[in-house]
Formats: sequence, C-alpha cells, structure tokens
Amino acid sequence: MYHGTQHGTEPTGAMVAADVAHHLLTNHDVDPAVESLVNNVQLFLLPIMNAAGHESPRRYDANDVVLGRNWGGPGTGQGWNVGAAKQADSQRKGSVSLESRGLMR
Repeated sequence: MYHGTQHGTEPTGAMVAADVAHHLLTNHDVDPAVESLVNNVQLFLLPIMNAAGHESPRRYDANDVVLGRNWGGPGTGQGWNVGAAKQADSQRKGSVSLESRGLMR
C-alpha cells in the first residue's frame, strides 16, 4: 500500500504515486523485475488520501480532521501513542476518520 497526498498542502505524494504507476505500466513488458513485482505482489496505490484538503489546499479533510493525527489502533477510535498533540486532535474529533479507517482495514 502506498498512499500519496495525506495533507492537501503536500501535493508531491500524489505525483510520486502517479510516477510509480506509470513506471509499473510502461516497464511491465520490458523489465523482468517490474514484471515479477506486478505479477506476484498485490499493489495498492492511492494517490490522494485527502481529496478535500488537496482541492482546498489545506491540511484538514472535509470534517476538519488532520489525517496525519488521526491514525487509531484498529477498532479503538483512539490515536496511537504518537504524542499528546496528535492524541488530542483525534480525541477532539471523537473518532478515527473514514479515510484513516479505510486504510487500516
């Protein structure tokens, strides 16, 4: 799994994901290492995790959650032990965002 733009103010992640996809597609029939990777590994590329923030651009998603501070332990609805500020942001919003929850599955 590779996810690109988590914060709307950091657009390079989406560009990198697009470059990786392009490399895999254009080199599949040319490079044996790429062919092996594509044929034997389940790859997930998500260029833009925070579409609302990417469009704005701003760090928050459409629900005013900073996704980088919203990763919770699976099923807990709580932020992982990543510092008091990050914990407070997750808890202030009440739960793990839909974007973060979807990636944790």
